[in-house]
Amino acid sequence: MKEYKVGYVAGVFDLFHLGHLNLMRNAKTKCDYLIAGVLEDDLVIHFKGKAPFIPHEERMDIVGACRYVDKVVPVDFSNIAKMDAWKKNPYDCFFSGNDYEGNPVWEYERKQLNEVGSDIYFFPYTQSTSSTQIKRALKGHDGYDDADKRNLVIDFCKDLDKLYIYGAGKYGQEMAKFLYENAIRFDGYMVSDITKLNQPVKDHPVFDVDAVRPDERTGIIMAMKEEFQNEVRPQLKEKGFDKLFNVLQLK
Repeated sequence: MKEYKVGYVAGVFDLFHLGHLNLMRNAKTKCDYLIAGVLEDDLVIHFKGKAPFIPHEERMDIVGACRYVDKVVPVDFSNIAKMDAWKKNPYDCFFSGNDYEGNPVWEYERKQLNEVGSDIYFFPYTQSTSSTQIKRALKGHDGYDDADKRNLVIDFCKDLDKLYIYGAGKYGQEMAKFLYENAIRFDGYMVSDITKLNQPVKDHPVFDVDAVRPDERTGIIMAMKEEFQNEVRPQLKEKGFDKLFNVLQLK
C-alpha cells in the first residue's frame, strides 16, 4: 500500500524534460492517484514576466499523456495557492522539488494543509536539466530578443504613476540600465531594509518598502533571483502592492 491515496503536483511544465518526468515518477511511487496542475499562460506571464514557449493547451496534453499522471487540471489565479487547489481537488500530499524546501511561504502553506490532513513532500531537485537551461542552449539567452523584452516592460509600465525596482544589487542595476536604454523612467529602488544596503546607489534614490505608499497606479519590477522573488512577492501583496513584474534575465 502506498503512503498517500491522492497526490498533487503543479508547475509550468514548459519544454517537458527529465526533471518534470522525475517529479511525476517519484510522486507516483508515493500515491495511488496523481493529479497534475498546469499553470495557464497568463499566470506564467504574471509570475515570470514572460510567456512559456509551449501554449497552455499543448502543455496540458503533454502532461496528461504522461503515464504517471491520472488527471490533469488547469491552474489559474483561483487555485494557484495550495489550499485553493486542495479545495478544488482534495489531495493527501503536494509533491515538489526540494528547491523550495525551507521557504517560509511554503512552510506556512504546509501548516494550512496539515490542518485539513494533507502535507507537502519534497524530492531531490534534478540539477542536470531545466527549462531555462534548454532555452539558453537553444538561443544563447533567455529566449526573448530585445524587442520582446522592451514590449513586455512597456506593457507593464504603461499607465503607472510610480515605478520602482525592488532590489538595488546586481539584478536591480541591470534592470535600471535596461529601463534607461529603452527610455522608461522609474522613481527609485526599493529594498526590504535600507539599513542592510551593502553599497550606496548613486543613480536613483533607494526607499525602504515601508516608506512607499501602495496604490493601483504604483508598479514594482522585482529584480532578484527567482527563489527570493517567491519569498518577497507574498510579502509585497500583503502590504498592498498589486502590480508586480518579475525581472527579465537580461544579458
